Amino acid sequence: MRTGVELARPHTFDVSAIPTELVGGDLSLARQADARHWEAHMRPISADTLRTELKVSMDRARELVAALRAELADVVVERSGVVRQAAASSKG
Repeated sequence: MRTGVELARPHTFDVSAIPTELVGGDLSLARQADARHWEAHMRPISADTLRTELKVSMDRARELVAALRAELADVVVERSGVVRQAAASSKG
């Protein structure tokens, strides 16, 4: 029987995999833009919207969106592990 959130594959994101040039200001600005977009539209920012807002190339916007999604996936995986641990400890 399946309970809780089942992941198709385990996911971990290595922060060192983010290109060095993204770690600085652009990624921070992308996080802020994504947070504003979530607040206004209840969905993640698209690469095209991010490109327009940050005035970067489409390739750069796609890299930034990929980094944002990977960070979000790590948070979800981490939280699902905490939930599973809590559920397991409450059974025993």
